[in-house]
Amino acid sequence: MRPTIDGPIAASLKGRLGNQLFQFAAALSLQPDDRPVPVDSRWAPPGSGGRGSLFACLRREAVRELSQSELVLLGQVPRLLRGSSRIERLRAAAARRLPIIDSRIFTERSPFSYDSRVLALRGPILLSGYFQNEQYFRDVRAKLRSAFRPASTAARAWWMELERRAAGRRLVAVAFRDAPDYAALGWVLPDHYYRAALTALSVEPGECVFAVFGDSYSHNMARAISLLGEDLVLASAHGLSVPDQLSAQSMFDTQIIANSTFSWWGAWLADADRGFTAEIVAPAPWVGADDEGPVPARWRAIRRTVGPSACR
Repeated sequence: MRPTIDGPIAASLKGRLGNQLFQFAAALSLQPDDRPVPVDSRWAPPGSGGRGSLFACLRREAVRELSQSELVLLGQVPRLLRGSSRIERLRAAAARRLPIIDSRIFTERSPFSYDSRVLALRGPILLSGYFQNEQYFRDVRAKLRSAFRPASTAARAWWMELERRAAGRRLVAVAFRDAPDYAALGWVLPDHYYRAALTALSVEPGECVFAVFGDSYSHNMARAISLLGEDLVLASAHGLSVPDQLSAQSMFDTQIIANSTFSWWGAWLADADRGFTAEIVAPAPWVGADDEGPVPARWRAIRRTVGPSACR
């Protein structure tokens, strides 16, 4: 049994929703009981998929924001200046988002490998990093799945209409990462990955119909139609909210995902709902030439050729 903690074991949220879910899951695995996972969302980016998205897709009782007193305990506000009161320090830190000093931080060694040092952590401690390895939360998979909110009315209606239009054909989710600036970062998957992924499916592509997920409607749909044919592309999820897109993707038991943490979580949720027997096809390497990414061994990894990249 894990020892009684003296303070919070919390996660510092970085990046957008897919990244944040990995950070939440790692912190969840360290909680000594069913209390909500404390998080520091001050550094998450604003906008769609950024700050607030984690709270929108998780149950209210699963996650909470760190209190100001806990931030002080974790050293997440500047030292008290001479003549300033504690409340003045807190207000200054909140208003100016000043840099961290005197922090009780555990920093990961690598975003994709499992760091066994986490097993010995006791609070107060703040997890800092990406923690993109399923081994961090392997022992709490059922608890993690139950932390998500049920699908909304909008997501369920989208799925029901898709089933109606599919008329009994196999529904496959296909995810892209094709926003205009991603090519320069080395994040766009080549056509040969998707062609190989299609042939890796347990059913002929011509017997399937596809729903498109991704970051840019026009780019994603144009890419899907060029690869799959207009007759097989039934719909996209781009019109749904970010949490609803995640719920919608979890409804597919067959998926071809992109090298994005968001599509990874949509696939993982589908896999968890099916006793980890869903048919998931994923790229390897994940982004850079030297990383295998977070793809579990049970998923079908499609080897591809990539150039070196330092970006995620």
